[in-house]
Amino acid sequence: MHRHDKGHFSWCPASLRITAICVCNIFIYVVMLAVGLLFSYAQFKIADIALSEAIRADAIHLATDCGSSFVASLVSLFSVFYAEKKIPLEKYGAYIQAGLLWIAAGMVFVFLASRLFQYEPIHALLMMAGGAVGAIGAGIKFFILHRKAGEWNEIRWNEKRHALADMWTSLGVIFGGGAYSVAGIAAEAMNVDGRAIGWTLDAVITLFILKYVSNLAVSATRNARLGKMAGHE
Repeated sequence: MHRHDKGHFSWCPASLRITAICVCNIFIYVVMLAVGLLFSYAQFKIADIALSEAIRADAIHLATDCGSSFVASLVSLFSVFYAEKKIPLEKYGAYIQAGLLWIAAGMVFVFLASRLFQYEPIHALLMMAGGAVGAIGAGIKFFILHRKAGEWNEIRWNEKRHALADMWTSLGVIFGGGAYSVAGIAAEAMNVDGRAIGWTLDAVITLFILKYVSNLAVSATRNARLGKMAGHE
């Protein structure tokens, strides 16, 4: 388990005692978990109106990523208190992370199947709004991790990279909504039904998110077999 004595931020009292770093660490990830769940919930509410499965997939991705980070912080905390006991906490944590990601992949697959077998018109502007909510949530997480305070370690670098990837998937949803909006205007000008364009874009973006989350799940499973959590080398 990687340890340092400066903490993640300048206000962290980690230099006072070894457990302080973990208290600081878990506080940071509790905040990020709360942010992730709040913005994911907002995305789900927008998706119900927009009828966009891509928004739902993005919301699941954001919530799962924050939950996985929280698991890593809990393991860091308990590893201090049970350091003398030979309990493979990191291995257990790795399997929990992998399980969360596989559940997320399964849910995104269900969303994709729902999109493929249910032809519903997509609300382009609301699709853009849902993606923007996800991008803001991921952006807050990225801002917290990007602050130039405290010592940087492998976990923080890894989580920052994931936060950036979260923003890119949300931007993909925004792009899909924007493209559908432009295409819809063009189709209306030509007296053509453009709803199929929105349906196709929504399905393609959902498929992309499914592929990304599945790759994360496969990687997490591979790390779990090695007894490593994401960000632990």
